Amino acid sequence: MEPNISPIKINKASSNLKRNFMVVAVIIVTLISATLLTVAGLYFWQKNTIISQVKDDLNKAASSMTAQRNQTGAYPSTITDILALASKTVKLSGDSSFDGTTYCITGSSLSDKSIILHVDSLTDSKDPQSGSCTSGTVPLPSVPGGLSVAFASSSSIKLTWNVAPYATKYTLQCAVNSDFSTIAATVTNKDSSGLCDNLKPNTKYYCRVKATNQKGDSGWSTVQNITTLILNS
Repeated sequence: MEPNISPIKINKASSNLKRNFMVVAVIIVTLISATLLTVAGLYFWQKNTIISQVKDDLNKAASSMTAQRNQTGAYPSTITDILALASKTVKLSGDSSFDGTTYCITGSSLSDKSIILHVDSLTDSKDPQSGSCTSGTVPLPSVPGGLSVAFASSSSIKLTWNVAPYATKYTLQCAVNSDFSTIAATVTNKDSSGLCDNLKPNTKYYCRVKATNQKGDSGWSTVQNITTLILNS
């Protein structure tokens, strides 16, 4: 009787095909893994490069702020020229308090909107921190103290107050009632003084002020009241 060798040949062919398939699959998986690793590596390299550029621009701005403080005793109250130090791939924005005691500058990448860092007067000797000035470490400004009347006329009242730490601007209100339900004048500026005008003569007004920065508003100050002068006939 002749031996039946057909099954042996079929098994060998099937085994070789399976082995070849496994080799091809391993090669494909290896190529895909290598490609993914290369893409991931390029992504993280590019992201780190962008982060480094934003940090460099913020550090330059912080160094310039510190240099001017060391020279004059205060940070500059106007920092447009410092914000202009940004490179073409970074946008710098921010503000400094009127009295030159605080500042905060945000650096954001123009090519990757997810990269946002900031540096401020509290951390200018450290690395830039994550997030913007609004979400960063700058505290709310203190409530302005020392609100007092500088002078009054028949149609206006000028008031002054003490500089509030961390403030970048102030809002002064004068109302005809103590609960401030009817506002007669609102003044917003960077200076620690303000003029409420277009008021009625021989009328009692109640005035208050609050401070603001990137983080938000302080509480309102204590209220001062004063009566405008009688209009001369």
